[in-house]
Amino acid sequence: MIKLSKIAVATLIMAAVPLAAAAETLTMTTYYPSPFGVYQSLRLAPNASPPACSGSTVGTIYVDGSNEMQYCDGTSYTQGFGLWRVNGNNVYPVNWSTAEIGIGTSTPSERLTISGDEADYTAIRISNTTSTDSNWEIRAHDDNPNNGFSIWGGQAGSEAGRIFITGSGNVGIGTTAPTQDLSVVGDIDLSDDFFFSGGDPRIRITGGDFSIEPDAGFDTHVDLDSGSEFYIYDAFNSSHLFTVLQNTRRIGVLNAAPTSEFDVNGTVTAVAYLYSSDARLKTELEPVDGLSGILRLQGVHFKWKDDGRPDIGVTAQDVEAVYPELVHTDEVSGKKYVKYGNLIAPLIEAVKEQQALIEEQNEKIERLTDELEAIKQQLPPAGL
Repeated sequence: MIKLSKIAVATLIMAAVPLAAAAETLTMTTYYPSPFGVYQSLRLAPNASPPACSGSTVGTIYVDGSNEMQYCDGTSYTQGFGLWRVNGNNVYPVNWSTAEIGIGTSTPSERLTISGDEADYTAIRISNTTSTDSNWEIRAHDDNPNNGFSIWGGQAGSEAGRIFITGSGNVGIGTTAPTQDLSVVGDIDLSDDFFFSGGDPRIRITGGDFSIEPDAGFDTHVDLDSGSEFYIYDAFNSSHLFTVLQNTRRIGVLNAAPTSEFDVNGTVTAVAYLYSSDARLKTELEPVDGLSGILRLQGVHFKWKDDGRPDIGVTAQDVEAVYPELVHTDEVSGKKYVKYGNLIAPLIEAVKEQQALIEEQNEKIERLTDELEAIKQQLPPAGL
């Protein structure tokens, strides 16, 4: 049985012909089965003047002056033939608008499908060797860890995992096991706004330090390693503006080491100060020594050692000797503090005692005045 097919070939020279032949176009008729065996090679000589590409010459193949193979698709010549075409430095499938390319699979489902059965991951590697070599890979992991996806790479010899996405969608930067929607191990540098919207947004810090440090101005810092400290720092004046110590539950204003629940190193201005003083909260009520205690206190003028600021008041040691309940001693620093507001109680009693003395003196004065008037009435008139 003979099967005939015609192929138009430009400048066709059979490898079996040892001598150079004149350039020409010929039609080859092949027989199947071939009575003369199989041709081992086919050589095409470059042709600078190929026939025009048209519907009647579709399928024509020739080698151009740059030794590149050109193929007539019925409209124009394109470099390459078969399933692929070449245009300059570009290589593309013939049916580029619908082609799906598979690597490791015969049934690609997307424009490019890469499939592998490696034990750990399947990867696409991109390398740059122009100067300092760099290698980057996009990896699809197996079920350990979590059917994840990662980007791995860096300078040659220092490659490492950079971004990890678990099968459940958690994204990790600097960690291979993100536990939240976004888990970051390392520093974060923000040069623009950072927004929260909706829900119950929060930033969770589980260890180490967290800082917001502008080039100049106020720094915000969370230290979870040494006492769980939070503070706002004034970089201009090198001082703490606001400090919170979690282990002692103390807050300091202009104070890096608060010694009480709320410690302010400066002047406080307020419309009012309220003291918890409900009688229902108290027991064993007894009168306070008033005038006798107040008379034992010494009011003094003084200057503060840290800034030389002049002031007046009392000393805690002086008050403690008379009213120990009005003095607080810090367990850590040993410093003493006076409850100035509570001095109102002995002052009230002192005023009451003084008022009683005044009233008693007034009664004596009135009585003596009456007696004096009575004596005057008994005396003869002046001049007699």
